[in-house]
Amino acid sequence: MDREERINDFLKDFFGKYYDDNKILFDNLKNIYSLISFLNNNLKRLEIDEPDFRKTTKATFIERKKLIDDFYKSISVSFSFEDIIKNGTLEIMKTNMLCEAGNFELTYGNNCYEKGHKVINVYNNGLITDSIIWIHEISHYRNQPDKKRGQVNDLLTELLAFTEEFIYVDYLEEQGYKKESYAFKVSEYKNLCYFLEVAYYSVRIYLLYFLLGEVSEENYKTLYGEVDSYDTSIDVFENLRKKDQDGIFITLYYSIGIMAIYNYQRYKEDNGYMENLNKLNTIINTDVSLEDALKIMDIKLDMDSLNKILNSINSFRSTLINEERKIILKR
Repeated sequence: MDREERINDFLKDFFGKYYDDNKILFDNLKNIYSLISFLNNNLKRLEIDEPDFRKTTKATFIERKKLIDDFYKSISVSFSFEDIIKNGTLEIMKTNMLCEAGNFELTYGNNCYEKGHKVINVYNNGLITDSIIWIHEISHYRNQPDKKRGQVNDLLTELLAFTEEFIYVDYLEEQGYKKESYAFKVSEYKNLCYFLEVAYYSVRIYLLYFLLGEVSEENYKTLYGEVDSYDTSIDVFENLRKKDQDGIFITLYYSIGIMAIYNYQRYKEDNGYMENLNKLNTIINTDVSLEDALKIMDIKLDMDSLNKILNSINSFRSTLINEERKIILKR
């Protein structure tokens, strides 16, 4: 069986199993592709070395808990870290010695609904930057439904979680953690660009099968007008397929995560934009379309809006580059 046959058999089974539960998500593939293709083809990558979080500031559990509680008070969100400790929601997967903490432990967490109970799984590395990962997972917890997520809100919860990360990182900077703020912004920008590129190629294969019913080089050229990227798209999709089913969905969910920078920039310009973010949190578990969700962010699927998103991200990138230059000059 050649690669196209394997992929076509896989996608036939994939859409057969998951289409009904994710109809709105799959029906929005064209809109998702419009966004990520424009951004992937126009965004500039960030040529700055990946920071080592193990060299950033250490903090006790109580200190990180207080930072998170104070942050939510500062943005008028009702949340108590103490509550998720007492009710068993927060699960520390492992407390690491810094010398044992790899990149996975430093940057990973997850959130789920298990056996009638919401769960936040995180690592404890004894660093201020841990609290950023915890904020991401708390964001999911705050709009986690009582059952498994479905529809397009899987994309929206990731978009909001990444947005809250960036807003919280600014809060950390205000508290004096400038090094941590800069390091995390660099790391997350590079991370989101990576997911954007993976999603760009993999969604091309999803969309090809979804619209034309078969993955082939001929159909690829019919839909996209070129075949130069065909092998790359196939290879990226195959790598995801071989890993696990969740990997394919996660890439879809993270595909528009880069737009969190747009949300963050809007909030920096006007704190009143928090009302838009709160509205997204409210409608996240309804059968909202991606197009309607974007309207809450003052975005339409047109060139003006796409350029508005791009300009916000470029501005953020320029800030990081300027900060890097200052750091180099101080050495």
